[in-house]
Amino acid sequence: MFSRLAASHLDPFYIDVSTLDTDPLDPGTGYSSNEIRRFHSAEWNALASSGRGEKIDFMAAVAAEFICRLHREGQVHGIISAGGLQNTVLATSAMRRLPIGLPKVMVTTAATGPREFQLVTGNRDIIVVPSLSDLAGVNMFTRTTLDNACACLAGMLTLAENPGEGIRRGSRLSVGLTQMGVTNIAAVAAIRRLRELGFEPVGFHATGSGGPTMEECVEEGLLHGALDMTLHEIVSDVMETGYSVGAKGRLERLLAGDAPVLLAPGGLDFIDDWTDNFPVGLAGRRFVLHNSNLAHIKLTVEEARRVGRVIGGRIAGSHRGVDMLIPTGALRSEAEAGGKMHDPEVDKALVDAIIESAGPGLRTTLFEGDLNTEGFGTAAADLFARISGRTTCGGE
Repeated sequence: MFSRLAASHLDPFYIDVSTLDTDPLDPGTGYSSNEIRRFHSAEWNALASSGRGEKIDFMAAVAAEFICRLHREGQVHGIISAGGLQNTVLATSAMRRLPIGLPKVMVTTAATGPREFQLVTGNRDIIVVPSLSDLAGVNMFTRTTLDNACACLAGMLTLAENPGEGIRRGSRLSVGLTQMGVTNIAAVAAIRRLRELGFEPVGFHATGSGGPTMEECVEEGLLHGALDMTLHEIVSDVMETGYSVGAKGRLERLLAGDAPVLLAPGGLDFIDDWTDNFPVGLAGRRFVLHNSNLAHIKLTVEEARRVGRVIGGRIAGSHRGVDMLIPTGALRSEAEAGGKMHDPEVDKALVDAIIESAGPGLRTTLFEGDLNTEGFGTAAADLFARISGRTTCGGE
């Protein structure tokens, strides 16, 4: 990998994240694990009798700190790793702390089969390359895989418009917006209206990782605020199942800060799950097929109240006032009058539970009509603009 990157006219260097004591590397070729740990020798020595897991966790934290320092000093413009699950976790602990937009590539044995990638990629833009074979030496499989991965990194560092840089913000104030298929009409209308008002809207697909990624970007200052109009991930969090499971603690980070935020109850009235894996208690319920493999299943009144209480509780736990735009009609497509998911009793139970649990910190605005409409999206954008303290923003 080193020679392949050097042949692409890059200046590679090694970062040894092993838990062994290693000799210094040749000058200019990188950093040994001992060098990475040199400011943490006391803590490392205290782990002498500890197991492999504790040492790996320690090295992951120390390596991430070390690589981030190198990045701040201008020495890191891209990063690549290769290994099994443990080596991948070690390497991506640093990748997850580097800016979005900086090239990151991981070659891993863990990239095939029914794997959960949240552990290794987090909410960062890490390119995943399956190694197929184990990375036990160079052979006809690994040679080609590693060559392709290095070429990928080299391409990003030599052919991109701003190679090695993170996201470059423009002069417009950026706004994160959550959306999914069942709220897409409203989301597209909101994006269009936000652009007209001078904002730069950025959509996030709210099916397990989009919402947390948006919250992280707001927290880091990449986004000025958020129009969080599709809170569906919270349903899977509460129900502990579904296609969108994995977004733990949605809203908590977003509402912990002071950035302008507008919420809407988009997509909160259903759970999504595989058609051949309907959980006990969901069979026989009102549902629609999202595709041949995935079904959207309407919540019961009691389930809707549970979800609403969780959302209301997170709003009540915030130090700030929170605004929510609430439709008088359906919370998603196909739940409007005559639709297969139409059940106004469920929708009302959910909204009522949010309001009751949130307390006086929630400011509500009603919209006459269904959520997944152009009218709702436009109204949401206009309300967000007022909340953010301005009706227009600077141009490009």
